[in-house]
This record gives sequence, C-alpha cells and structure tokens, in this order.
Amino acid sequence: MNYKLLLLATLAAFIYLIVVNAALFPVFFPDGPPDRYENLRPAPLVQYHLLALLITAFLMAFLYQILFRGGPWWREGLKAGVVMALFVSVPMGLHAYAMIQTSFLVMMAPALWVTVIWGIAGIIIGFVHRRTFRASEFKL
Repeated sequence: MNYKLLLLATLAAFIYLIVVNAALFPVFFPDGPPDRYENLRPAPLVQYHLLALLITAFLMAFLYQILFRGGPWWREGLKAGVVMALFVSVPMGLHAYAMIQTSFLVMMAPALWVTVIWGIAGIIIGFVHRRTFRASEFKL
C-alpha cells in the first residue's frame, strides 16, 4: 500500500467531489431532496456532507489500490469509482423507493448522479496513480 499516493489521491478526489457537488448538484437537482422526506432539516449540516465526501474519497482511493489489475489507469479508476457508487447508491435508492411514495425514476436519479461523479472521481484517483503500478506485478 502506497500511503503517500493514498493521501494524494484522497485529497484530489475530495476536492473534485466538493467542486462538482457544489457546482452541478443544484443544476441537476434544483429542488434538493424530495419534499416527501419527514423531518427534513431547514438547513443541511454541511460539515457532515464534507465528512461524507472525505470518507468517500478515501475509500475510493483505497479501493483503487486493492482492485488495480494492470489495465489503463483511467479504466481502473473508473472501475473503482463505479463499483463503489453502485454498492452505495443503488441499494439506498431502492430502500428510499420502498418507503416513499414517488416515481421510481425520481428515487433512482441520485444513484445515476453518484455513479457518474464517483466514476469520474475514480478516474482522477487513477490519474494520481498512473505510473505507480506495473501490469507485470499483477499477473495471476
């Protein structure tokens, strides 16, 4: 495990996730969370959003080093981001759909959002690692 690259990749993905969520989330989801949620806070606790993004960036960077199998850095990064996004967002979207009477597409749109932006975050992580691993180290 390369801890220096783990830290750099985490930082790069964290910055990207903050910027893309701050800039684009309101464009794609102008109404914010669905109004059907009970007990919705009047204002979100931003520090927990930031903590969640930091944990996400760290776990993706960690997952990249575990999943890397010698392919192109961008594909390996995309794989790490998409795998993690699917593990998190699809089950959560299905749980929310099971509890909230709304359109299936409304509840699964965030899963698509997460899969796309986390996939790109994975590519950024792959970019940080692009010359670190050699394919010959991972032959089975």
